[in-house]
Amino acid sequence: MQIEVISPRAAIDNAFLQESLTEAEFERFRQRLLKLLNQIDDAVGGGESEEHLKNLIKPFLSSTNFGEEYYINTKERQDLAIHNGKTRQSNVGVIIEAKRPSNNEMITADDVNRKAFHEAILYYLRERIDNGNEDIKHVIITDVYQWYIFDAQDFERHFYESTKLTEWYRQWKRGEKVSSRTDFVYSHLSKFVDELDAHLKASEITISKYRRLLEKDQLSRDEQKKLVPAFKLFTPTHLLKQAFASDSNELNKGFYRELLYIMGLKEYKEKGTHYITRLDEESRQHASLIENTITQLESLSVLSRLPNSNEFGEDEEEQLFNVAIQLLITWMNRILFLKLLEAQLFKYHREDERFKFLGAREIVEYDGLNKLFFQVLAVPEDERSDRIQKHYSHIPYLNSSLFDVAGIEQQAIRISELEDNLEMPVHARSKITEDGEQLKGESLSSLEYLLRFLDAYNFNTEGTAEVQKEAKTLINASVLGRIFEKINGYKDGSFFTPGYITEYMCRETIRRAVVQKF
Repeated sequence: MQIEVISPRAAIDNAFLQESLTEAEFERFRQRLLKLLNQIDDAVGGGESEEHLKNLIKPFLSSTNFGEEYYINTKERQDLAIHNGKTRQSNVGVIIEAKRPSNNEMITADDVNRKAFHEAILYYLRERIDNGNEDIKHVIITDVYQWYIFDAQDFERHFYESTKLTEWYRQWKRGEKVSSRTDFVYSHLSKFVDELDAHLKASEITISKYRRLLEKDQLSRDEQKKLVPAFKLFTPTHLLKQAFASDSNELNKGFYRELLYIMGLKEYKEKGTHYITRLDEESRQHASLIENTITQLESLSVLSRLPNSNEFGEDEEEQLFNVAIQLLITWMNRILFLKLLEAQLFKYHREDERFKFLGAREIVEYDGLNKLFFQVLAVPEDERSDRIQKHYSHIPYLNSSLFDVAGIEQQAIRISELEDNLEMPVHARSKITEDGEQLKGESLSSLEYLLRFLDAYNFNTEGTAEVQKEAKTLINASVLGRIFEKINGYKDGSFFTPGYITEYMCRETIRRAVVQKF
């Protein structure tokens, strides 16, 4: 058996890796990692025991990313275990086998068949067979300076699913072997590993390599980025394989919930299908986007001007809602797309604040959005009016039908006709903050609310893996795709095509086109 070592950056889910983190979180981790490194130096220099070194790991994990939410302690003969919950009754999620530095029982990248590895296998088999634990996520072998982190799925495949090995283990447990000592088990495991034709991947990190970065008073952004993978490696999200908000396969429920609230909509389920509709009458906010739109449609007698109003519903209320929701979907598709564009321009231009063109300070009335749609993004730069050029010369032209006037807008109203100053209460669980504090009990105009709400998230499609004063949840293109799918499919169903499918389609199309040219 051999192991293939991979870097922390390669081991961590890319979407999670790209999520930003706060300066406070980062600095706490940096100081605690430096403290751990210094403690190891002192312990090794003072001839401390393996037990002493093992006891340095628990406070390091607890004081950085695990806190009191996860029980960390020894278990039976295991050196250390991270549980999936707050108490020792919760299942073990991570098995940790710790050795003293320079102990020849510690594994290396070139030689995995050592006692530390045999002990890790034995502890894994005990958890799986004796305790029936199906929730193990990782197995760690470390001398505290150096860490090897194995995915438990590899231990499952090569050891637990080996009928030969598990049957031998059960016989040993029943006392059917010549010795009941664990050394006898390790001897057998050594032979088993030696004969096993397999490659195991292990993420490898040597924390002493970070000493220079840990000891510096201040780090540049590039230096911070070098430490971010180490931070992410020692988190419950990675080690316990937890879902996270920007996972491409996960709908960000907080984002979706508050967006629906601002729009004045709710989702309900009927016969296994999810639908979006107007809020019940007693829950409606006259400032919400849907209510504002319906009010303008009524005041301007739009239904009487529509040649096909009966196609929008059986009665006036249904017709007004269906016209309003189609308008709202058109506008929201543009706005969410522009947040992605803004994030990319801002990043590409080295965080030049001029490219923050969709903020509440820049857009103070709905007519500002209308100008963005039809006088800026839909018009080539050299064809824009002098007034528009003055303010938006740096914003590119988008040759996209998304910024053509939609048929429903031609027949009904444009976003500029919405009333500007109507206020609504901020959602009780809003992501909007002010001076680091969550807004509570305050009201905002629906336009300011929408723009500040969107600004509370990070719309970088790839993320930045950066340290920020205030870490924002990443809303990437795939997560937004799920939102588009939900909102656009409010009635008949609509489906977002995941990135891996569109990537395949583009790759095959371009490849064939190139091959044909040659």
